[in-house]
Amino acid sequence: MSQKGKSIKSKGISLRTVGLLISTVTVIISAALISSIYLLSGKYNDVNNSTQNYMAWKSVATDIQLASDYLTDQVRSFVVVGKKKYMDGYFEESKVTKRREKALEVLEKNLQGTDVISYVTNAIQESMDLMKDEYYAMRLVSDVEGVDYSGYQEIKDVVITPEDLALNDDQKLIRSIDIVYGEQYNTIKDKIYTNINKATSTLDTMMEQNVINSSKDLRVILIVQQAMILLNIVFLVGLLFIMYFNVIKPANDAVKALKDDSEMHLNKIKEFSYLADTYNEIHMQNKHVKERLIYEAEHDKLTGLFNRTGYDSIYRRINLDKTIYILIDCDKFKDINDQYGHSVGDKVLIKVADTLNKHFGQDENSYIFRIGGDEFSIIIEKAENRATEDIVETFNIINNELGLKEGDIPGISVSVGIARGKGADTTDTLFRKADKALYRVKKQGRHDVSVAE
Repeated sequence: MSQKGKSIKSKGISLRTVGLLISTVTVIISAALISSIYLLSGKYNDVNNSTQNYMAWKSVATDIQLASDYLTDQVRSFVVVGKKKYMDGYFEESKVTKRREKALEVLEKNLQGTDVISYVTNAIQESMDLMKDEYYAMRLVSDVEGVDYSGYQEIKDVVITPEDLALNDDQKLIRSIDIVYGEQYNTIKDKIYTNINKATSTLDTMMEQNVINSSKDLRVILIVQQAMILLNIVFLVGLLFIMYFNVIKPANDAVKALKDDSEMHLNKIKEFSYLADTYNEIHMQNKHVKERLIYEAEHDKLTGLFNRTGYDSIYRRINLDKTIYILIDCDKFKDINDQYGHSVGDKVLIKVADTLNKHFGQDENSYIFRIGGDEFSIIIEKAENRATEDIVETFNIINNELGLKEGDIPGISVSVGIARGKGADTTDTLFRKADKALYRVKKQGRHDVSVAE
């Protein structure tokens, strides 16, 4: 938020008032102090404007990573689910929204010749390189699932290798998943993250250096004030103490706060209070932006649950021993989409998410994820005292609640596979146990819960 024109309403002593008091003793000291006030205000404006610019540029640089992640989410969703809406979302970003290109244009306009442009350019180039693999994967899936890609020349131009043409449909789908989830793909994604992190880190360094330089200028202004006071020390002994406790010390505290990247607490001088309020607001906005970006990156926009990114992050770091892993699949969800439309299908997914959250979301050791189109999972840590029978009964209750029609939302049921983690389990083995249990439920008619042996 712009700080221009913001009125100073904080309580305290005004430097302008102090200058007027000094003018009654000596015109020279009064003029010097008044001049220093204007210099201080000008320097503050420089710090404020440059800080806002750096924050804006950092946000723009982050947009490149967000755009790349969005393209990845869309192509991965497409190869897993096979829904054309994900292909449309992919090309909407790459051909219409074009966050990467717009971000580069803004940064080149303001930061030409800096390392930031080099890192950002590398990140965008790597993101563009990934698109060739993404086109290829989408072409494989489109050919198998019969998805219409006639509107996208990039997909039409893809030439399938003879080796892949020889694969059957299931193998082609597996091949497409390997492309966008494989080690080579993830390696390039890591390079994108690294370059964006370097770009934002460089911006942080530039902003820090700018603040340090401005702080030095502020210190020089304060020294001039002290020198003028010393010229008439006889008359201004009392004022010297006032200046020390109300100007010099707060300024040092401000410099320290800038160096420590902490909040300022300057209340005695109005101008410093204004500076502190503005700095604190920018500092808080930066913190909130970071938190919001992390939240949006790890949560599903439709249901509010953790998404696949959040799933990968949490699942990698938890202790699998004494952990309960639950895999949930919505029964015949495709039929609901076909009969009622995708908008109703989305409402059904929200209902399922809300119901799962109602029964498991209050437990601080439970994590609920939407890991696919109509596929959910729950991870319960420290579940050694959690009876499997209780969880089975909870899902029976959940199925009863989901089966009730609510307005235009039809009833639905879920199939559930449950597995308990052991000391030797890995993320893959624990998932496979739950997946096998879920498969048994589907094979036996769905709408049930199965516990892995």
